[in-house]
Amino acid sequence: MIDHTNTVVLLIGASDFPEDPTITPIPNVKANISRFKESLINPEIVGVPEANITISLNETKSQIERKLHDLAEKTRHKKYTLLVYYTGHGMLSSEDYELYLTTHYTHKKYLESDGINIEDFKKDIKRSAASQKIVLLDCCHSGAIIGTMNDTASTIQAEIKGFEGTYVMTSAAEDTPSLFPVDKPDQPTYFTGKLLEIINSGIESDCEYCSLREIYNKIEFDFRQAGLPRPQQSNFNTADQFFFSRNKKYEKPKSADEQAWEVAVRKNTKWAYLDFVKQFPESRLSDEAKLRIYQIEDKEYWLEASGKNTIFSLLEYLNNFSNGQFVEAANQKLEALRKKEEQEEEEQYWKQTLLVNNLTSFQNYLALYPDGRFAAKCQIQIESIKKEEAQKEADALRQKKQEELQAEQKRKAEQVQQLKQAADQLQQSGQYGEALELFKQILQIQPGHSPSLQAAKQCEKLIQKRKELEKEPSENQKEADLLKIKTRAIYGMAGLLALLAIFLIWKNYSTRSIATEAKKNNNLTIVKLNSGSSLLPDSINNNKDATSPPASLLHQADSLFAAKQYATALLLYTANNQNLQAEQIQRVAWIYENGTTNNASDINLLQAFRWYKKAAQAGNRGAMVKLANFYNKGIKGMLSPRKDSALFWFKSGAQLGDSLAMYTVGFMYHTGDGINKNKDSAAVWLQLAADRGIKKAKELLLTSTTPSSSLPNSTKLPNKALHLSNAKLTNTTKSPAKKIENLSSGPEDKADKLTLLRQADHYYVTRQYLAALNAYLKYPDNLSGEQCFRLGRIYQNGQGVSQNYPEALRWYQKAAEKGHALAMNDLGYMHKAGQGVTPNFTEAMAWYQKAAAKGEARAMNNMGFMYRNGLGVAHNDSVALNWYLKAAEKGDILAMKNLGNMYRDGIGVKKSKREAAKWYKKAGVK
Repeated sequence: MIDHTNTVVLLIGASDFPEDPTITPIPNVKANISRFKESLINPEIVGVPEANITISLNETKSQIERKLHDLAEKTRHKKYTLLVYYTGHGMLSSEDYELYLTTHYTHKKYLESDGINIEDFKKDIKRSAASQKIVLLDCCHSGAIIGTMNDTASTIQAEIKGFEGTYVMTSAAEDTPSLFPVDKPDQPTYFTGKLLEIINSGIESDCEYCSLREIYNKIEFDFRQAGLPRPQQSNFNTADQFFFSRNKKYEKPKSADEQAWEVAVRKNTKWAYLDFVKQFPESRLSDEAKLRIYQIEDKEYWLEASGKNTIFSLLEYLNNFSNGQFVEAANQKLEALRKKEEQEEEEQYWKQTLLVNNLTSFQNYLALYPDGRFAAKCQIQIESIKKEEAQKEADALRQKKQEELQAEQKRKAEQVQQLKQAADQLQQSGQYGEALELFKQILQIQPGHSPSLQAAKQCEKLIQKRKELEKEPSENQKEADLLKIKTRAIYGMAGLLALLAIFLIWKNYSTRSIATEAKKNNNLTIVKLNSGSSLLPDSINNNKDATSPPASLLHQADSLFAAKQYATALLLYTANNQNLQAEQIQRVAWIYENGTTNNASDINLLQAFRWYKKAAQAGNRGAMVKLANFYNKGIKGMLSPRKDSALFWFKSGAQLGDSLAMYTVGFMYHTGDGINKNKDSAAVWLQLAADRGIKKAKELLLTSTTPSSSLPNSTKLPNKALHLSNAKLTNTTKSPAKKIENLSSGPEDKADKLTLLRQADHYYVTRQYLAALNAYLKYPDNLSGEQCFRLGRIYQNGQGVSQNYPEALRWYQKAAEKGHALAMNDLGYMHKAGQGVTPNFTEAMAWYQKAAAKGEARAMNNMGFMYRNGLGVAHNDSVALNWYLKAAEKGDILAMKNLGNMYRDGIGVKKSKREAAKWYKKAGVK
């Protein structure tokens, strides 16, 4: 192979000839020069330094000879290789038929003076002491240079001195013209074009490099097939055997992992790639195999998920393949299904609203679905009910007034009757004055009452008569006085009876008023009495002003809930629903599920379902399990069972540590309860539940069949979920607040933490990265160095979540602080690559050193790379070699390859093909 760094090149060309119009211009010469230079400086083909290339295009004879002379002087050392290329016209002199190379200013008449004599050309080349000399002539009659070299044996012997290692290739024989495409002036000539084609494309050969002989043979064969003038060649001392360019068609012998990789690619199945990764875990192709496994699984999972076309299947797909190729399609399908689910829920709620058919039910619908499909109909119903109720109120008011009038008339009649009876008695007893007063009262109550009017006149006559008699002495004075006393007593009794009658009439009216008001408000959660008082405590009534902060009101609501004043608590919670925490949302759901009193009249399971859904989406574990229960069993007449959604929310609760949810997920997978059976998944979830003390999980793990009664109580809705009327609350011995506290099973003690973190490790190993992330972050202060490192990897690679370099740096830092060597190495890489920080080679080097000090082989290899390239430290190939050696001795494949490269090229060490081959072999490179 040519030592490219010491190769010196002179490219000579003459494309047009202004001194002699009879000489045909060759515009293709410019293309020859420019494209030949491009191939020479290309490091993948020849790799001559551009500074070593001299170009002489359309110059005078003296300029060309001076450059040739200078290069011959420059290469007076065997370490050099000299390449001289000429393209233009070659002409034979008319006197001695010697070959002359034309220049820009050549004239046929003055060929000997303006052209370059081939003998002078050879002398300048002989002057060079380069170990290899290459002469390439692309011109007519160019073969003449070979003829002069090979006339006779004596001539060769005479001229061989100075031509050792010289190789000559010409485009044509001595008596043959050289051709170029006249119609394609921007293309190279035929000879140079074919030469560049072979150099750039390579030759079918088992050799990594192309020799000059192989290049010539290929040109000669192709020209012979095409009927073009055959090129000529000549060499001294096997000069044609040294390598000129890299062979682009050469295929390096494949290593064992490359051969296995080809087999895996041909099969193109997940199992083929899994076998490859298992067989060659450290291969450079291992990552590509894992990527293809991911892509195949991505497609398989997508076909299954899109085939099922359920919310749960699509969410599972997005959870496992957050960077998959079908994410956009999954999101679109998920959005459509969610809209459909919302529409179905709205439709079921609307049917329930029509079934209840009162103002409150329609107002509740409008509050939940202000822009719903039935909002217009709902508004019409509300207006209709309000009109109907207004009409009823007006009718009731008229009826009330009529009843009041009748009652008043009756009262007056009764009062008149009572007064009349008393007056008559007084009159019969002779107490005419008292009787007269009662008759006057009767006439005031009921003017025109004729009996009383007549009796009053009779009393007046009798009173007058009595006055006349009083003027005479009477023997019965005592009897008269006694009669007077009796008359007054009767009068007093009549007054009392009248007052009693008035009281009874008033009491009857008040009772009817209260009953009417209570009946009118029987659908309201909070009822106000006729007196205007509220069921709200005074402490709340006193804080009804708009300045009361929501936090204060919600605190009062929490206190009321704890005190079992559920109706008032519900009022405050719903009035401030924009500020509720997840636990408070759950309490609202609980109240709707269980009611505010000891009867089922105010239970609203559909509202409970919606509030549990809000709490679950806010991250409340207990609400997730409750919501899963609703999806699992449904609500009679309102919500159909949805096993896939139930499984999703049971899983969500299980991932947050709910042991009963873990058992339920395992049970569903085991029995295929509404989903496909999966014994492996069932075993995982049941084992997790068993580890947390669920006996039924342990029993189920020991048997292959499980009776349906093994389903945990938490998955069954209470009976009142199926019957909306006349349901009785059960289990009243426990506080509802206590029930809510116990919705998620098990205290979060040390054992729970360890179980959850072991579960997180399982998620990570099985590539459930999002679940692993959520579980790890549950106890961030209890993580080991390896677990912190795994969080860093998840964020750095965007596994299950969006890529987040700052978070990756933070978790790598935590892992490094716990002594994790690979985390230190990855910190070094992120500082070097500028991931999440400004690139800082010094900082990267510091982290690599810390990791290497702990024996991390990858960090040692990275140290070698930093010294080899002078990044963060001074360039030092010897130190780089030492670090590569340390890493290679610990089994690092990449370090072995780097060592092989340094021994092959003699960088930092004496060149040794044997040592290079040894390290390549260890690395699996042939």
